Amino acid sequence: PPPPPGMGLPGVPPPPPPPPGALPGPPKAVSKTKSLFWEKIPPILLPKTLWIVKSLAADAMSNELRDADKALLEELFSKTKRAAPKAPAPPKNPQDKLKISLDPTREQNVGIVLSYLKLPVSEIKEALLTLDDGKLSYDILGGLQSILPNAEEVRIVEPYLTEPPEVQARLSMAAQFFLMTATIPRIGNRIECWLVRNSFDLTQDQVLGELGPLNKAANALKNSDKWEKMLKLILRTGNFMNQGTRVGDCQGFRISDLEKLGNCRTTDNKSNLLQTLVGICLKTDRDLLDFTSEMAPVRQACVIDINETRQAITELNKSMTTLVRELNLREMEKKEAVKQGTQVMADAFSSKMGDFYNSKKDELQEMWDQLSNTEQTLKLLGEYYGENPADFQAADFFQNITSFCKQVETNKKQLAHEVYEGKDIP
Repeated sequence: PPPPPGMGLPGVPPPPPPPPGALPGPPKAVSKTKSLFWEKIPPILLPKTLWIVKSLAADAMSNELRDADKALLEELFSKTKRAAPKAPAPPKNPQDKLKISLDPTREQNVGIVLSYLKLPVSEIKEALLTLDDGKLSYDILGGLQSILPNAEEVRIVEPYLTEPPEVQARLSMAAQFFLMTATIPRIGNRIECWLVRNSFDLTQDQVLGELGPLNKAANALKNSDKWEKMLKLILRTGNFMNQGTRVGDCQGFRISDLEKLGNCRTTDNKSNLLQTLVGICLKTDRDLLDFTSEMAPVRQACVIDINETRQAITELNKSMTTLVRELNLREMEKKEAVKQGTQVMADAFSSKMGDFYNSKKDELQEMWDQLSNTEQTLKLLGEYYGENPADFQAADFFQNITSFCKQVETNKKQLAHEVYEGKDIP
């Protein structure tokens, strides 16, 4: 059995008594506050730190906090959360918020857009009247245009136009915005005109950047000798293969038929007509295959749709027409105000937009002229290649040629590699 308490093992002397000072002292005080989870500097690093060199640690430990400071810390950082006294509920005031019959979802979405702008409605109005590009950028104008009220929403907020500002301020942000728009005549047209002023140069660059490659592509297809020689080789080959049939003695084929060369397989199904023609060129007239480099403008043009280019100019022209109409209406309103002895809302629309229109109207006409010339060039190009004018699409036409050029280049590389490997070209 184990020895009774207080006795050691037999033959083993009892442990020595603890040294002086090692006896447990009074229990350490436990903090009543939350802990500050900092990282203590390891003792080995302490000697050279300011905590020891400047005696910061010794001073901090020898001088306790004031009792008042301790009490404050225990109150603010207590481990147990103290229930805060409940403040008396303010008396309900039915006039704190004005609720009107706007669609809640619509009201919320408009409020989200306005909160993103981070501009009070009053500043938005001022910026609209002064055409302040610094406050209302192109993107912000687009956002405002997307949340303009419809006629029904304007009808709902109109009764508040005669209310004092303190009443209007109790409306929701969306309702205040709708109310503001009702004070600026034809605000939708104003924003549209402002947007076209800010985007005119970009649209112009886009349009001219598309018309140029289209004209270059048409020119390449009318003036490339190697391209024409390739077409003659294809026609000659096709007529040889089609002799004695209803499709023989052909005097010209549609460009869309070029893809059929790759689909026409050899009897052993190991090659096709396009690969055979490329092989013939490599044997007899290698330079002829360089026609693909002369078709580089066509590759650029195949991604451009002239119909979309026309649509861009049409939209630009529509907005410029709206601008002219607004300028005329503003002038009529000023004259009528003079007759009636009243004042017209002062803003910068007429001066800034008038200067813009006068500086850009000739450039707009130049875009129309260039578009018309390019469309005529493409029409003649389609006729030149025997395409049906009723369904001719220049983008598809250019894409067919681009695809053919890529197939020729692929076959050229493949056959050249086979010659390098010592194989005979079929």
